[in-house]
Amino acid sequence: AAHVIGYMAQIDEPTLAARQAEGYGPDDWVGVSGLEGWGESYLAGQRGGTLAIISPEGRIVWTLAERPADPARSIYTTLDTELQRATESILEQRVGSIVVLDVNSGEVLALVSYPRFDPGLLTAGATVEQWQAWLNDPQRPFLNRAIAGVYPPGSAFKIVTLAAGMQELGLSEHQTYYCAGRWDGLADGATRYCWVRSGHGTLDLLNGLVQSCDTVFWEIGKALNELDPDALPRYARAFGLGDVSGLNALDEAAGLIPDPAWKAQNYSGAEQQWLPRDAVNMAIGQGDVLATPLQMANLVSAVANGGTLYRPRLVRRIASPLGEVQEFSAQAAGQLPLSAANLDVEQRALKGVVSYGTASRAFVGATISMAGKSGTAEAPPEEPHAWFVGYAPADNPQIAVAVVLEH
Repeated sequence: AAHVIGYMAQIDEPTLAARQAEGYGPDDWVGVSGLEGWGESYLAGQRGGTLAIISPEGRIVWTLAERPADPARSIYTTLDTELQRATESILEQRVGSIVVLDVNSGEVLALVSYPRFDPGLLTAGATVEQWQAWLNDPQRPFLNRAIAGVYPPGSAFKIVTLAAGMQELGLSEHQTYYCAGRWDGLADGATRYCWVRSGHGTLDLLNGLVQSCDTVFWEIGKALNELDPDALPRYARAFGLGDVSGLNALDEAAGLIPDPAWKAQNYSGAEQQWLPRDAVNMAIGQGDVLATPLQMANLVSAVANGGTLYRPRLVRRIASPLGEVQEFSAQAAGQLPLSAANLDVEQRALKGVVSYGTASRAFVGATISMAGKSGTAEAPPEEPHAWFVGYAPADNPQIAVAVVLEH
């Protein structure tokens, strides 16, 4: 868990200048990244001291001030050590990330990112050449992809689009669509092709998600945009996207959920206008949409547990040897804007994805039932990213997982 734990190094001059008043000296070591850096004030404790006037003979004449020492505290994480080790082994040397959460509390059970670095080597003191190699590595080994890597979510985002379509447009799971493999629904001169070029034929809304039919979700995105251009962005944010999740340690990326106001501020000229194509691109998790693996794991965790979006927790408690304990308990960050009936449709559709839909081949022979959504996110000019988000067991969810493999 190199990215989570982080590493230590001998204090440098700028840090010493900033922290000398706290009692740090030139020979001290400080946490630089991960929990070592985030929890420096807990893990280091605080030196005690006495400010006194002393006679030439060494006798204390007058004590001006005293401060007792504050012993170092221990940080207890929520990580499951064996699961973390197994998950790192599963990812191996594939560039990407895996996040595993407890769906009923938001506890982070595994947080894996590759490529990694060796904290021991860094703490021992890496050479200038080693540092240059790491810093110039295009795969960015110091990037914690689990919480700070941002990717277009691709078809995994269709979970949000389905929810918005059912709630805002009143769509039923039996609503039917016809997919010919190509779609000209915007009349903007562009023909869009479903991932199944021969088309899915006629299928209902539920199976639109099971088969990840792009035509179905382009239609929903178009209809939502005609109803209210802010509707789909609003649902995406209600599912925890477009802002930090509130992880109670370490710095995470916010991702991005575009909307008409954002586009007006960040584009120039004619491109400032929010167009129907922006909405249909968002509906399939493309365009300017960006999310982290942690956000996507948290999103599907909320679907699994009945609609509660938890604030993810990596630190369970901080304790001092004197018996003082700071506990971090489960904290709800919101509720999904989804009726019980529509949430049931989502859950059944996600079970269908794994049992007979786009992810079924990956789960042949699996002994535990799972529900989830696969995704292929375009990342031109390179190969697309691969996503899977899901939870298990399907009928009594305990864990949620998000996996992304770059290119």
